[in-house]
Formats: sequence, C-alpha cells, structure tokens
Amino acid sequence: MARGSVDKAHDEELEKSDGRKPRSTARAIAWLVVLGFVLAFVIQNDQRVAVHFWFVTDHVRLVWLLVVCLIVGAAGEAGVRRALRARWRGRRLRAR
Repeated sequence: MARGSVDKAHDEELEKSDGRKPRSTARAIAWLVVLGFVLAFVIQNDQRVAVHFWFVTDHVRLVWLLVVCLIVGAAGEAGVRRALRARWRGRRLRAR
C-alpha cells in the first residue's frame, strides 16, 4: 500500500470523526495565535502619548498612532510604486 493512500485514509478518518479537516484545525489555531499577538500589542501600547503636529498638540493612545502611521505609510508606498511604474512604462514606450 502506498504512503499517500495511508495518509489520505487517515485524513478521511479524522474528517469523519470531528467533521473537520486537520488543515482547518491548524488554520484556526494559527488565527488564535495571531489574535493573541494583536491583543498583546493593543494592551502593551495602551498608554497615551502627546502628538505635536505643526501648531496643534493632542494626546492619543499609542496603539492608534501606530495604526494610523501604518496605514499612511502603506498608502504612501503604494503611491510611490504606482508613480514609478508609470514612469518606467513611459520610458519603455519612448524607447520603442
């Protein structure tokens, strides 16, 4: 009997026993670990910090400041990529 058929039979047996595939159980565990990391990140960065922006000063929670910076950075990076791609396309078209 081939090794693959033994594994397949074992997976089918597991699927019959609890109704789920082993892969979906691993995926659920991975999501729980990610959720735990996110929760720990939020709890550890809950303190308030002063943000000075030009002539305005405000106190915000550090976790929200980090999330906003992440979003702004990702949007800026996407904009730079789009501009560079358009520039490269223009050079290729002129070179032809």
